[in-house]
Amino acid sequence: MYSELIDASRTILAALTCSGLFCLAVGCQPERQAPAPKAAKRPAPAVAERVKPPPKAVVPADAYKSLDEAIAAFFSAAKANKLEDFQRAEEWLVMQGDKAIEPLGSILNNEQGDMAQRIAVCRPLRRLGPHAKPALKQALTSPSQQLQLNAMAALGILKPTDDDIIQTLVGYLEDKEERVRREAILALANVGPPAKDACTDKLLVILNNMEENETLRDAAKLALKHVNPRRTFND
Repeated sequence: MYSELIDASRTILAALTCSGLFCLAVGCQPERQAPAPKAAKRPAPAVAERVKPPPKAVVPADAYKSLDEAIAAFFSAAKANKLEDFQRAEEWLVMQGDKAIEPLGSILNNEQGDMAQRIAVCRPLRRLGPHAKPALKQALTSPSQQLQLNAMAALGILKPTDDDIIQTLVGYLEDKEERVRREAILALANVGPPAKDACTDKLLVILNNMEENETLRDAAKLALKHVNPRRTFND
């Protein structure tokens, strides 16, 4: 599995299995224990916090001869679970700026392409700034929910953000699929205060809906801390 990282804290439910090294943690449920006394209430599952990214790799400008060579090395390292080589190739691709967007975007949105590779390129694309937005938004239309969730998470990290990204993510808060709604909530957590006006009220509705899934409510509570940190949110 190829991971999405987060500056805020969170984890998504998408089971994107490609490589054990770059997996997304899916908050494992604890093994079922013997029944607790009636007075004890079993706690609701919490939204796990996503680990901060490792330091950027230091990569010389001539580490690869071309974009094609770096992309091949990126995929090869991912498949072989070679984290250092993977980060090296990713960092070099990001160093290329806008020149890397077209080839990476083509891989991302190739519906006949390898899904592991399509998911993997969300990593460098999310770091390439606003010019990567069209490719990531196009991926939201893919029939693959795995790809949609990764693209959504990447849009939440893309800097600088804008109203278009925020409104796109807010639009998924009422999706019929719970995992899509949760990813949208957590992507908005990554956007942070710029999303405050667009989503605070909607997140409060989710948080205070006692009939809502507890993990979704936990995600909303977490997101509210990041998009509107000056307020205190209580059930």
